[in-house]
Amino acid sequence: MSITVSNKIYLHEAITYFMVPFSFGETIGAGNFKMPEDALWKPATLNIDQDVFYGHIQDFLMSSVMGKGKGKRDNYEFLIYSLKPSPLKDVKREPVVKDTYQLSRTKLQKNKERRALRDIRVEELGQDDRNCLMINKLLENVFCLKLPDKHANGGANVNKGYRYIPFKISNNSKLQTFDSPKLMVYPDASVGILIVPISFNVSKPKGLVAKGSHMPDELVAPITMFDYMAANNTLKKNQENRHKYVYPLRSCKVELMKQLALLPEEDERFLSIKARNHLIFEEESQKTTCDMIYEVLNINQAANGGVKDYSNFSFDLSDIIDLLLRMMKVDYERLNKRKNHTFSYFQIEEEAMPDNDTEQKEFFSDFVRIIRGEHVDFKIVDSVKQHVYIQTFENIYMGSSVEGAAILTMVSKNRSDEFIEKFKEKSIDKRYFWIYILSYVQRLSLINMVRELGGIDNTSDKNIIVPLGKLRDLSKRLSRIQVNTFYSAVSDISQHNEFYRLCTLNLGIDQLKEEVRRKMQILNDCLVQVYDELQGRRARIITFMVAIFALISASCDLFDLLSNYIDGHPFSSYGEYLKSLTGLHYLIGGTFFVVLILILSWFFRWRPCRWLKGKKRR
Repeated sequence: MSITVSNKIYLHEAITYFMVPFSFGETIGAGNFKMPEDALWKPATLNIDQDVFYGHIQDFLMSSVMGKGKGKRDNYEFLIYSLKPSPLKDVKREPVVKDTYQLSRTKLQKNKERRALRDIRVEELGQDDRNCLMINKLLENVFCLKLPDKHANGGANVNKGYRYIPFKISNNSKLQTFDSPKLMVYPDASVGILIVPISFNVSKPKGLVAKGSHMPDELVAPITMFDYMAANNTLKKNQENRHKYVYPLRSCKVELMKQLALLPEEDERFLSIKARNHLIFEEESQKTTCDMIYEVLNINQAANGGVKDYSNFSFDLSDIIDLLLRMMKVDYERLNKRKNHTFSYFQIEEEAMPDNDTEQKEFFSDFVRIIRGEHVDFKIVDSVKQHVYIQTFENIYMGSSVEGAAILTMVSKNRSDEFIEKFKEKSIDKRYFWIYILSYVQRLSLINMVRELGGIDNTSDKNIIVPLGKLRDLSKRLSRIQVNTFYSAVSDISQHNEFYRLCTLNLGIDQLKEEVRRKMQILNDCLVQVYDELQGRRARIITFMVAIFALISASCDLFDLLSNYIDGHPFSSYGEYLKSLTGLHYLIGGTFFVVLILILSWFFRWRPCRWLKGKKRR
């Protein structure tokens, strides 16, 4: 299959929200979740477009993210948290001299002084503040995907078969959007989502690369649609026990600069003394960056004999994800330990859209792959495309699948289209991402409900009240979840409802609701039957015990009658003996009499034990 089409299409904007679903213990289900004070997270304030959602949905979301809803929902709303800010401000950078020869050495000296001052200030912090500082410093770094040849641009064997794609974990906490890591908790469903936004380098570096920094061309090249597809597929996987692709940007930069330094002298890209001195500075800074990442991620160095590997140091996104989840300091369990869920938004030029049918078919196949988080090795059939995405406007495409969702917009060079150019800020952040959150939370709530239903023991009748009570509690929680977060439509605007219906359809919400309802009914019927059988068995045991005591009482009365009858007759001596017996003796004698009756009945195969168990006699 040709991949030249997506390799020729450069992106104007590219961001992916990696979503990590997890669940809590059963005690969270009552709505009593509370974030520990020493956790890394604090309550977040987010903006929602007030002209989009129905009033009751708007109230629910506003009470979740701003506490401004009209009614109190008793912790049944979403709880959303942002990372706490760094407890220390960065040391102000000193101006650097402009002497070409001394440039890098002066920067090195200033860098060491700032680092020494920072270390002194860090020593005064407690462990929690230190963790907060180091994690914020970690997220300030620019990272790089180093993809092997099969993911390289067109498969060209350049730079030893690798393609470099810079990216950054967005951490703009000043914006009231999802452009920084967020932790969303839904206590009543006992589920949560960690949202990690990843922004990629596009045609304009957007601050990833400073001017005059001698960044190699391979690291400043604009990202193509094919690169974006490969990056999403690589980052969404947990690369445990596999080769890891995420490198600090400085490591890749030093690697490429060393390759340039080995070029013949007539190559003008690396002749200047300034460029060679810059390599010295980058190598020193690379070690500082790697040291910090080693410390924050607590990566095991045993594989390297306890020696830090600065030249080939790599990790994967799951290392950072696990770190952010651990800093929640609440017991959790990831619902999918192998992959992350994705919500992608990217923009291309309308003129780059292929004209002929064959190339358009390849283009939309790649769009489907981005929606599903796949790469070019997966062959997409036409029947799948019809159900995965919709076209809401001439230049807007939206798609959804079990693996994730994606929105594509097209901007034209020939006309001014402010709405499309600012689609991310005005529509994605305040509308469409919230719509997807509503549908995705429904799926997670139902999946966790199915998971909890599977943990109910319906095989033992020793303590049937416990599983029966748990089932009743799950039924109440499901009713609250459905009332608060399940909707047939979310807006009076057509395209918003179209996207919402597409998401709920492709996420299988109706099928999951039917599965939960069916399993609840089966479990309820089974537990009620066991409960009724247990109650019937207890009733039969009580009846049998009453019968035994009746026989004992009758035996005692018989002994009294015999003692009165024998008194005054030739056997009066036996009567005197019977009169001397106490009630205890009567009870013991009656019991032996009943036991004798039971033994005789067993001998004649009447077997009352079968009657006690509710079985028919043979």
